[in-house]
Amino acid sequence: MTRLTELSLRNNPLGWTEASNAILQNLRRLEVLNLNYCPLGPQVRLADLNSLRMLFLRATGIETLPAWNWRRSDLIRLDVRDNRISELSLEELDGIERSLGSTRLHLLLSGNPLTAQAMASIRLFLEGRTRPRLGVGQNRPALEAGPDSTPWLAGLDREQVEARDRLWQDLRACTGSTDFFQMLSDLTHSADFSNNHETLVRRVWAMIDAASASTELRLQLFDVAAHPQTCGDGLALVFGDMEVRVRVFSIMSSTPQAAQPLELFKMTRSLDRLDQVEKIALREIALRQHQGDRVDEAEVRLAYRVGLQARLDLPGQAQTMLFSNIAKVTDADLQDAHSEIITRESTQAFFESLIAREFWMSYLEARYASDFDVVKRPFSERLSVLDELPANQQSDQQYLDRIALISSEREQALNEFAIRLSMQIADAVNMAPQ
Repeated sequence: MTRLTELSLRNNPLGWTEASNAILQNLRRLEVLNLNYCPLGPQVRLADLNSLRMLFLRATGIETLPAWNWRRSDLIRLDVRDNRISELSLEELDGIERSLGSTRLHLLLSGNPLTAQAMASIRLFLEGRTRPRLGVGQNRPALEAGPDSTPWLAGLDREQVEARDRLWQDLRACTGSTDFFQMLSDLTHSADFSNNHETLVRRVWAMIDAASASTELRLQLFDVAAHPQTCGDGLALVFGDMEVRVRVFSIMSSTPQAAQPLELFKMTRSLDRLDQVEKIALREIALRQHQGDRVDEAEVRLAYRVGLQARLDLPGQAQTMLFSNIAKVTDADLQDAHSEIITRESTQAFFESLIAREFWMSYLEARYASDFDVVKRPFSERLSVLDELPANQQSDQQYLDRIALISSEREQALNEFAIRLSMQIADAVNMAPQ
């Protein structure tokens, strides 16, 4: 029990007491605590755990953020949506800013009756700060009890419509599906729904098929929809994150454990390559427009993706184009793009972009947890020494400055270690028979 890393008590009518805190403090390796929809009440006090990475307190009845030792906190996600929190001070926000995990922390606040003063504090705090990501509010219409699959059925014959609608309704009936279908409903108002409708429809049904085929994956997707990591970053990124989860699940469930790092690296690399192809295509479009040429932007972007799909093993791209002559992208253009992308993969910038992807960094931290603990240990020891210094040996500002320095050095050390791991995995992939 003391080695437990994840604990979910969601949707239980439990009462939280000091005995609960005592049990919690014994779980020194606990990283994920899910108390969503538990009626904890306004005055609950949770014991803070330095090991905790994710804390879910959605719709628990709390009226304030949990009291937390932010300077020692490694939280990267705190979900307090749909509660009764009305006040949020600059002091609280400053404390969060100084947490060890602040560069990756997602604080989800929507659905709380925040006062005008609290909103003003948030706006003031965000000016000039981009580190903590705050999801404050989403004024979207509530999803009706019976969501409509019609927007995703265009172009299908009657038999296909009946089969798809039946699959939709069966998944909709599963416990915890509300946020998932809210996300699909929101997607019908996205730019992709208007401009890339056929592709988006195919992607949506691929996800529904995958979720319907596996209970474990279905629960993961419902959880991502309920706790999006991209507060304010856009619906497309939330959906894209869910697609990544589908691919990761496929690799983890079908690949021997020893080969998983290599396969996940190749998947991560393919996503980075796709991003680079898009950047090169947009750069070419901008150049032509600057020269006064007429450009079909969609065709140019598609020409690069289709032309490089096989050579770069790009994910999920169309294999052919109807009007390739319109794009005016030559074989030489494609070869130059290929060379640029492959050359970049031996640079520091490439590996920095890999560890910036949440799922890759999270995988490394989980797979090589004991190694990461070794990297973290000296910084924890420095923090302990700092906490034990008498008050007359350092001012409050000196204390805060030293905490900030330790936090910055810790983050740099963790990133450098993650990059070294990624380089080792990249070498193994490159040496493996293709």
